[in-house]
Amino acid sequence: QEENATIVSYNTCLAALVTVQSELTKLQYYDALESEGLQDDEEAQRQKELEKVNGKILTVVEVAWRGRLEKVIFPLPEESAYLTSKTKNKFMEFVELSTVDKRMGALFKDVPMFMAEMAILRDNSKSSRIFAMLNDRMEAFKLMVYFVVILLNINQIMSPPSVNQPYAALIDHSSGDHKLTQSEFNSLILTLVLMFICLCGYMTIAFFLACIEVPMLLVQYKENAKDFEKDDPARDLKAFYPFCGALGTAGVFLGMYEINWPGQLQYWPQLYGIVFGVCGLVFLNCLRRSILMPRPGFTKWYAVAYDCLLEKPFLRNHIFLGFMNILGLWYTEYNTLQLLDIINISPVIADIIKSVTTPGLSLGLVFYLFLITTVIWAAFGMVYFPSDLEIPLWYYSESH
Repeated sequence: QEENATIVSYNTCLAALVTVQSELTKLQYYDALESEGLQDDEEAQRQKELEKVNGKILTVVEVAWRGRLEKVIFPLPEESAYLTSKTKNKFMEFVELSTVDKRMGALFKDVPMFMAEMAILRDNSKSSRIFAMLNDRMEAFKLMVYFVVILLNINQIMSPPSVNQPYAALIDHSSGDHKLTQSEFNSLILTLVLMFICLCGYMTIAFFLACIEVPMLLVQYKENAKDFEKDDPARDLKAFYPFCGALGTAGVFLGMYEINWPGQLQYWPQLYGIVFGVCGLVFLNCLRRSILMPRPGFTKWYAVAYDCLLEKPFLRNHIFLGFMNILGLWYTEYNTLQLLDIINISPVIADIIKSVTTPGLSLGLVFYLFLITTVIWAAFGMVYFPSDLEIPLWYYSESH
């Protein structure tokens, strides 16, 4: 009975607090609410959920409480207008919708990141008019840049072969080694102008995204730090175990190559670059995984750079496209890769890509099964059915 009485008392106090808060808000904005037609106007409150009064956005929420319909009016924070549809759609895509508890639990967990993003967008928009303009018209800006990319590739198709390497053609023309005709020179200048516009567009988009993503990562690190105790280690050296395994595998592979084909490595030194390049990528991954809690200094900025390039696909993609644009100065075929920017623009194509990347592990295992089946078939075929296979003669030579 005492427990039930405590619960009843708690519910009564909560109901009273809700009523008092709602009435205080009404009294605070009484004059403005009356002038806006919201005071004692039930129909207006239902039709107009949000009203801007005295520079504040007021929200009316109806709550079913003990058989009664209570209306709660409260001002929204200023940054609430900066919550992006991309963030909302991403939350709805991954949240568990089976029960109310799971939905609300996921929402409470992500609220700090929502608030951080809204505050960052608000502060950047107020401090820079250019940022505010880009924030409002980013989709149109991306389409404009992509339109210039299409024009660049059409111009590349029309250009004469003598300007397929713009940088070399410009240097040769300036030095007098190979003078271009007037039409060739005009085509070269047009190509360079279009490439410069595309590069400026990609760098602008990348800088805009960096102004959002980098502060968001710092906020995320700060939120993760709340779960760490003072005695918890900031680094995990066990994360380097895969790197040690990769180095060992590289050594065994190069040893097998030298044993089976003696002296052949000197004719293919690029193999060293490929093998140890893969080991370097594994090391970078292990280094990031070893940083459990980024500290001020190298570890924090390395974590920011790594996470931006690996976990923020739009920022990474536009940096990659800008790099392809620069390579186009030497080889114009790299300009065609900029047409892949449609993946960043079209949500339909992005969903198609997700249909492959989401079940990536399962598809990878299927491909591996297909690969080992091919190897098994080839191994038995070369031994038992050599006449049915086109095996090169060098395979049977003594040198092999």
